[in-house]
Amino acid sequence: MLKMSVSGAALVTLVFTIALKAQSNQNALAFEVASVKPNISRTERTFIDPLQPGGRFTATNFTLGQLIRLAYRLQPYQVVGGPPWVEASRFDILAKANRAFTSSEVPVLLRNLLAERFKLGVHTEARDVRVYALTVVKRGRLGPRITATKEDCASLLANGPPAAPENGKVPPCASETRAGRQFIGHGVTMPQFAHMLSFQTHATVVDDTGLGGAFDIELDWVPDVETSPASGGAATADGVSIFTAVQEQLGLKLERRRGPVSVLVIDHAEAPAPD
Repeated sequence: MLKMSVSGAALVTLVFTIALKAQSNQNALAFEVASVKPNISRTERTFIDPLQPGGRFTATNFTLGQLIRLAYRLQPYQVVGGPPWVEASRFDILAKANRAFTSSEVPVLLRNLLAERFKLGVHTEARDVRVYALTVVKRGRLGPRITATKEDCASLLANGPPAAPENGKVPPCASETRAGRQFIGHGVTMPQFAHMLSFQTHATVVDDTGLGGAFDIELDWVPDVETSPASGGAATADGVSIFTAVQEQLGLKLERRRGPVSVLVIDHAEAPAPD
């Protein structure tokens, strides 16, 4: 039988009250005025400037799907459902808040805008989908382009992220993906590296290497050569796929599996009424 003291009940009430207040504050964070118009340019070029002076926000030639992913900070594979026009129709948004806002407030402002103007309704749920597990090919033996880092990143980052050097090199305890085909990381943990690989494989990548600590990693591949490791990631004249590169250069492997992943489900969406 569940028992709770008076002090415990009071604590639960306090936590619940704080959560409601936080949700209320988020709901109150909204643009003062907003214009949403169809974009008929027939191009796929997009432009966004979310932090203009005076609390102004501009997004040009975006689909609702792209706006949802921005608002909820998700990748395409993490959003499901919705009518076909969600990824086909494009819109221009000009909005203004009653004050300057921070970068952390942009997603909340955008979520509230989508709920108001697109009547967007969503919920999250766990679905059994394709995932990749990052594993070690041979225990105790890694590839030529991964080594244990010599930096004490905890101490180095205690005063904030290091400044980028003038020579354009990636600084210690930082990482960079260049042109969607090269990753350079110094002081990268395996969970961090798996997260980066999620962007390249268009699926959730989970760390199953069992490798602790941090590593210096350099990885080169050809984007979209092969989006599945099933064929072995055939090489082209320009290079190899992300799957082959991970195995040959790092001694790691991406194994296809299925597992529960939290996704955002679009329950309802309406094209906005003309301004």
